[in-house]
Amino acid sequence: MIIHLLEEALQFCLKISNNVTVGAGSVLINDFPDNVTAFGNPSKKYKNLIQLNNNIMVSVCMITYNQEKFIRDAIEGVLMQDVAFDIEVIIADDNSSDNTEKIILDIATKHTNGSWIRYTKHKTNKGMMPNFIWALQQCKGKYIALCEGDDYWTDSYKLQKQVDFLENNLTYSGVFGKVKALVDGGLIDDTEIENRYNKIDNKEKIEITHLLEHSNFIHTCTFFFRKEALKISPFWNLSPVGDIMLFANIIRNGYVKRLDYYIAVYRRNTGVYSSLSYDVMLKKQIQYRICMLAECSKTNEKIILINQLNQKIDELELIIKKRSKIKYYNFKSKNQFLKYLFKSFSILKSRIYKLIGRITFQYL
Repeated sequence: MIIHLLEEALQFCLKISNNVTVGAGSVLINDFPDNVTAFGNPSKKYKNLIQLNNNIMVSVCMITYNQEKFIRDAIEGVLMQDVAFDIEVIIADDNSSDNTEKIILDIATKHTNGSWIRYTKHKTNKGMMPNFIWALQQCKGKYIALCEGDDYWTDSYKLQKQVDFLENNLTYSGVFGKVKALVDGGLIDDTEIENRYNKIDNKEKIEITHLLEHSNFIHTCTFFFRKEALKISPFWNLSPVGDIMLFANIIRNGYVKRLDYYIAVYRRNTGVYSSLSYDVMLKKQIQYRICMLAECSKTNEKIILINQLNQKIDELELIIKKRSKIKYYNFKSKNQFLKYLFKSFSILKSRIYKLIGRITFQYL
């Protein structure tokens, strides 16, 4: 298992290093290929779902895939919002095979605010990141709010409070809030996120270095940001994790701040990432940090990420050393196998270094 993870990481680095232009910055992908069926076209019964006011203040971006158990709570948490402006709800269904679509259509036709919904079911499965990027590109609002299909909002004034804050604080590009984690049917505080957040020295003006140094302290279902701050990078498609790439993108264009009240519930261990084994998670952590590194233009940001990458690679090495049962595949001996691994780790690190040509080895 480990050797396959390592080989994937090596190939991933090669793919990035062959395509990156250091310091080039982000570009907006305007022409994203797609093959979709847009809800509302086939029948007059559903036409009201796409006849939306062009004056949209907030676009709610929601991606879903086979979430029939959770999608109703997610949508109804959005439709209960009490606001003084126009909202659209972009729901991007990545070709679910369960009853997710049936539930969405039922809510859209029966709920008082069902006309807010713009629903699309893709004809083929795009994958999480392409679906997320596609959904973001459909958003027409001045602001974008995120809520994935397995989480839900609990405060009916969530959007109004967040709009009010950004309208009155122009140096800020985004805002987020507190959540309760739903675990085994009970609501608890997310202590891991809170511990990271509490390490921030200036909570009034959170900057990109805070996110890079302390890892993610923002729950996706609470994040709210200015659309004009969003610049989608080609590296997003290569990252296994989308939210932290987006957070970094937004924070580079202004401060963010947490409004200290509970506004949502996060379901723990229902998402793909949270259910991974530790070694697979390590691989993905290496991958998304490489993607973030490829987007960096400032030396201090690169140094932070390089140090973290070295640490994650060392963790992966440690796992291999501690494994009592190692499959040597076609290697004649354990020593030969370990030499191959350590050489591979050296190659992996060297490929990472190639991504950041402006930093000399004295910083590594």
